[in-house]
Amino acid sequence: MLLRLALAAFMTAAAVHPAVAQSLRAGGTDWSGPYATIFAGGLWSDGRARRDAFQGPLITLDVENGLFPLEQRGTEVGPFGGIGLGYNLQRDAFVFGVEADLGIADTSVRHRFSRIDPNPDPLFNGVETNTSYLTEFDRLSTLRLRTGYAFGPTLLYATGGLAAGRVTNRFTLDLPNLVIPGVVDGYSLPDHSTRGTRTGYIVGAGIERRIGAALGLRAEVMHFNLRDVTIRGRDETIFAGEGLDYRFRNSGQIGRIGLSVRF
Repeated sequence: MLLRLALAAFMTAAAVHPAVAQSLRAGGTDWSGPYATIFAGGLWSDGRARRDAFQGPLITLDVENGLFPLEQRGTEVGPFGGIGLGYNLQRDAFVFGVEADLGIADTSVRHRFSRIDPNPDPLFNGVETNTSYLTEFDRLSTLRLRTGYAFGPTLLYATGGLAAGRVTNRFTLDLPNLVIPGVVDGYSLPDHSTRGTRTGYIVGAGIERRIGAALGLRAEVMHFNLRDVTIRGRDETIFAGEGLDYRFRNSGQIGRIGLSVRF
């Protein structure tokens, strides 16, 4: 979908490009036309997970006893790289364009939380309660508009548009020393995870420096925010009527450098 929209924008821009090129100031750098980019950098996220709704007498008591944290967060950074296509139009020193890119990420944020259950019930008293919260990004693609001001061979610009990324969110609960005779000897909540493409927005800014007629070097920082995901922890087989939800925020920042080549 993103690439189809980008292609339509490129074709429209190409149709009007000759007229815009005639308006360049004499002696100025020509930023107009199509280009391809290759980029590398880092993607970082805090993998924020926030406790949401909960139900059932056992879970309610566990929350009151501090076994399930209200929020978990902490920044992790992973590599990020990819390729893109773009098209610029220029009027005097102002540059306008559209850009689409495909990126591969490897950022995995995992939080762990462990407490001993103080419940006076001998069945649960002293039981180790371990939870973990995973947010993992492995792809991120964008379709953005770009607008900036050129100081000869240097372009300062802002950018923003649509983002789509493949994200994994997972919530786990383990009670390794919980024993219910004839029922469980150590307990783990059945897998509660989701993996899929989430959509949202991305905004940022950058600077690009032309090197000769065809090449350019750029540096960019951008913030993205993809759709939140709520994981609902339920096990109606062992703990019927008990439930706990965590809402995962799938956002982060990108810092990257790139090389552009004009066609």
